[in-house]
Amino acid sequence: MKNLKEIYRKYWLGEAQSTLDLGKNIILCRLSGLIYSAKYRGELKKTKSYIEEKIKENKEKSVFLFANGPSLKDIDLGKISRLKKENYEVIALNSFVSRSAETLKPDYVVFADKIHFGLKEAASDQYAKDMDWCIDNDVKVFLPAHYAHLINLPQKLPFNAFSEVYSKNTSDITKPLGYYPLTALYALSIAKALGYKKILIAGFDNSYFKDFEVSQSSEVIINHKHYYDAEKDNTEVIQANTPTSKVFFDFYRQFKFIEKITGSCGLFENVSKKTYISTIKRNHSLDIYKETQVQLK
Repeated sequence: MKNLKEIYRKYWLGEAQSTLDLGKNIILCRLSGLIYSAKYRGELKKTKSYIEEKIKENKEKSVFLFANGPSLKDIDLGKISRLKKENYEVIALNSFVSRSAETLKPDYVVFADKIHFGLKEAASDQYAKDMDWCIDNDVKVFLPAHYAHLINLPQKLPFNAFSEVYSKNTSDITKPLGYYPLTALYALSIAKALGYKKILIAGFDNSYFKDFEVSQSSEVIINHKHYYDAEKDNTEVIQANTPTSKVFFDFYRQFKFIEKITGSCGLFENVSKKTYISTIKRNHSLDIYKETQVQLK
């Protein structure tokens, strides 16, 4: 089992491998993906049925898909809340709900990190608050199928969270998806799967490279800044034993996988005022912004 996990880790991390090793790993990971799909077939079948019904309803709807990057500070969430009465819905990620749901209630929330399921030690009760808000407000939650048993949510919608980075699949969330595990990437695929006529994204900044640094003890430090962080908040995350090359390779892949998911389908528009994503059409025509715009740093 340990060897299989190591193969899987190398596979989706994209570490250098010989052609033979890569071929074997692709085959092993594809088989593992089939096993994952079979193991959680019941949970995934329910999600598939739900999506098939929603596609019919969503043909005339657009959706705002909000990640939690600093550029979301430019968006007036109150204006978005009023737009919800005009055939718009909202998908949000992670701690948006404990920070902003009182102003803007999302129609769906996406969780995928271990910390939201009690599998990783948390420094605050923020993550428990996120989940409690969804339970208390009866909001539909998309979550990895292998975590579904951990949460008592009547409105949970499990998706296939097995990564097959060389797969072309980026829209059928009941099958292994073609990128590495990241909540924001899952959310893009979920929005595609739900069949909206237009997907308006904001907060997908991927601006970590702007704050990348190396400490005096040669530790890699990345600032994970969110739209809700105050200036005084410590957002530094230390990447232990991580070479610089690996950090920048990860920066590259975050953009590359976004391009893979959003490219060619024409559904996506980026409503952020500030962005580092050049491959998605920009749309600033909607009255959704605050008077003062926030500069990305």
